[in-house]
Amino acid sequence: MFNNGWNSCSEQKHSEVIKKTLSDCLILSMARNDIGVSNLPKIPVVTSSNNVAFPTLDSVGNDCKGKNFLALDHFNDLEHRRTGLVVGDSRIKTLSVRLDTYQKFHTDKKLKFNGKYIATFAFAIRTTDAIVIAKEAIMHLLSLRDQPTVIFATNDVLALAVLQVAYELKISVPEKLSIVVMDDIFFILENYMFKQN
Repeated sequence: MFNNGWNSCSEQKHSEVIKKTLSDCLILSMARNDIGVSNLPKIPVVTSSNNVAFPTLDSVGNDCKGKNFLALDHFNDLEHRRTGLVVGDSRIKTLSVRLDTYQKFHTDKKLKFNGKYIATFAFAIRTTDAIVIAKEAIMHLLSLRDQPTVIFATNDVLALAVLQVAYELKISVPEKLSIVVMDDIFFILENYMFKQN
């Protein structure tokens, strides 16, 4: 498992490692559509991106907009009317899709859209850096007098940052704050459970 961090030199090194190993298949999660695939080894390659960006590769995908809309709709059905969004400003297209979905959801449901419930920041490639940067924006969001009752985090790292800030501010999750995240990395739950004990 490799993270190229959008760096073409790292990508090239990782491709060389894959060529030298006994890997019999490769699954790529492409964050951008300008990543070169010419250096890939001659083994089956599947990308989790759409096949429009990589027409020569097999692909699997999901309905990012649809699942985001469903999550927001669920909390709306639970009568949450102050839904926050935590999104990093990055090169990953799905983050802008999630922001667009958040705005469209409010329009479609005829809900008041309030930009103060959106926490944005420059996203870092290293997880520890991203958490530190994100926490400042989240701290502002959760310090509002009429703070959100649910936060939609656009990835696991941001969900972890939301949990950490909620813990620091003594906001109980899920009693006072619900968190929605599209991914489900085990360390987030473990981190939260550790902090609660």
